[in-house]
Amino acid sequence: MSIFLHLSSRRTVVALMTAALGIGAAPSSFAAWPTKEIRIMVPAAPGGSTDLVARTVKAHLEKQLGAPVVIVNQTAGGGGVATSAVATAKPDGGTFLLFHALLHTAHLFGRSPLSFRDFTPIATISEVNNVLAVKKSAPYSTLAELLSYAKANPGKLKLASQLGGTTQVIGQATAKWLQNTVRVVDAGTEADRLASLLGEQTEIALLTTVTALQYDKAGEIKVLAVFSRNPEVAAPKWLTATAQGMPVSFPLTFTLYAPKGLPDELKAQLDRAMAAVAADESFKAEMTRSGTSLAPRNSQQAATFLNEEFNFVSEIIKSGKN
Repeated sequence: MSIFLHLSSRRTVVALMTAALGIGAAPSSFAAWPTKEIRIMVPAAPGGSTDLVARTVKAHLEKQLGAPVVIVNQTAGGGGVATSAVATAKPDGGTFLLFHALLHTAHLFGRSPLSFRDFTPIATISEVNNVLAVKKSAPYSTLAELLSYAKANPGKLKLASQLGGTTQVIGQATAKWLQNTVRVVDAGTEADRLASLLGEQTEIALLTTVTALQYDKAGEIKVLAVFSRNPEVAAPKWLTATAQGMPVSFPLTFTLYAPKGLPDELKAQLDRAMAAVAADESFKAEMTRSGTSLAPRNSQQAATFLNEEFNFVSEIIKSGKN
């Protein structure tokens, strides 16, 4: 009897130690992930900044995960088809979305039922700045000078934006800071906004850094403000809006999302993979060449950032309705 108890006790101890160390335990259902092709849905056409970021991430993510990653460009429904496809996909690590704050504006302007809360944020990757540009011959070179001119000539200045998008948010925030002395007009795409500025249909335009750099160097425009807390890396002499007293920082931040309900274990694996991608020197160089600045955040940091970004957009849109 005593021998049986002794052996039984030993078996119990061994069993407990085995369980604690995970020896002989059933393998995690995600231990071998990924086991198939991964899709990244991009609600934009090939060739644009969103597509370029997605394809750069794709190449480096393949190295980290050891699985093929496919970019699927889907522009139908103003990006609604792509976002819906990811929102309704299985949360198994096979389908992702790469998008930016247009996800917020589409929801808040009533064009999409989906918000960032319908997804699992994985990481923010990089960002591109919007700037406030005027013709080189304009009689103002700073926001303070623009405000003085606008107050002396209320209603004369028109600001080229694109209604329903992220530039409308910046346009409304700018108009509010300028004490509603300028008119925000729908001038269409960035190419259209640039044409309206150079053709003198509008006096002010919202442009991306890449476009502004090109025309600034050509001597056709000048930049009054960068809408970011940080100086523009490609043009550090341009003043930020915040440095000039306008509390508006709204870079277009590219974010990777998964379907809602992604298991924590998979999220942790993706955190490690995306951290390795962000630390890769060749990835950093490619992002710089593409005209975007690195803005790496893990899943938890990205969730906090997106909540703050969504609230900012919501407040600006609401204030524009009042």
